[in-house]
Amino acid sequence: MYLHYVAMTLKILNEEQLVNELRLGNREAFGEIYAHYRDGLFNYCNSLVKDNSRADDLVHETFLKVWSTIQTLKHTSSFRSWIFSIARNQALLFLRDRKPFEKLSDEIPLTDDDALDLMISSEASAALGNLLDQLRPAYRELIVLRVYEELSYVEIASVTGISVSAIRVHLYRARKALAGIYTRRYGENYDE
Repeated sequence: MYLHYVAMTLKILNEEQLVNELRLGNREAFGEIYAHYRDGLFNYCNSLVKDNSRADDLVHETFLKVWSTIQTLKHTSSFRSWIFSIARNQALLFLRDRKPFEKLSDEIPLTDDDALDLMISSEASAALGNLLDQLRPAYRELIVLRVYEELSYVEIASVTGISVSAIRVHLYRARKALAGIYTRRYGENYDE
């Protein structure tokens, strides 16, 4: 009964309180954090490594690292950028260490073919994914963090180790490059 009460209470705690509970070894807090960040971290890792299975492994490695190093986090308010930094480092380590002949899979998760709007959404997402794949990896990473994960410029700077002003410049260039790719592919002029 008490554990049920604790679990119910944790759902209404804010992130800072959850992180403090995690520091105390609270597994329910860890579960809440996992549930909150898992999908975003998966999408981010997948955008870097282009492999669903590897991205899933990287997310698990990220959470193992979070569990084992939570005491090193200095400010609980920076948890979001800290966890994305860990995921980024895990992905970069994987990319650095993978064998040159290892081919990454281009698997796309199955969608519900019966639902028209899911199909359209899937096709639009795949088309955007194809456009993003043509960007330089550094630009793609910034677009994913800003647009999909909705990180602030300060959080992106913390994750990537790039200054906020450089983030702004690189995102501007990434958007322009993406617009150029779109124009070349679809023949329509897309300008902000």
